[in-house]
Amino acid sequence: VLNGVLADAASATPTASTPATKAAAVRRLGRALVRLRLLGGIHGEFTFETKTGARTLAFERGTVLSVAGSDVTVRATDGTTWTWVLTSASIVRENGSRTSAKSLAGGQLVFAAGPVSGTTRDARLIVIRNAAKQQQS
Repeated sequence: VLNGVLADAASATPTASTPATKAAAVRRLGRALVRLRLLGGIHGEFTFETKTGARTLAFERGTVLSVAGSDVTVRATDGTTWTWVLTSASIVRENGSRTSAKSLAGGQLVFAAGPVSGTTRDARLIVIRNAAKQQQS
């Protein structure tokens, strides 16, 4: 599975020149983030080499501490706290459907993932997890 994540992410070239090429790159990055979600784990970063240079993807499972403007702060169960930045490319999902970033609130269980640039973690995907389902499993 990890090889598939890296292959999809590596082919998602951020400097694509045409709208069709950019759209294809976004789809590949989306597939990479979904596969990353399936890997499990609490939080982590993966750095890999692409044709255009090194790229890093990060993910975190935890509880939303705060939502302030475009910043969403999430704390994992081991205490790791990262701030994720919502962008125009961010996708928020709840109960299997796409929803607005306005649905994010403190106390929610979430999965956040996206590319890292310097110290900034872009939230390309945030999945709001159902607390009832989490307690059953």
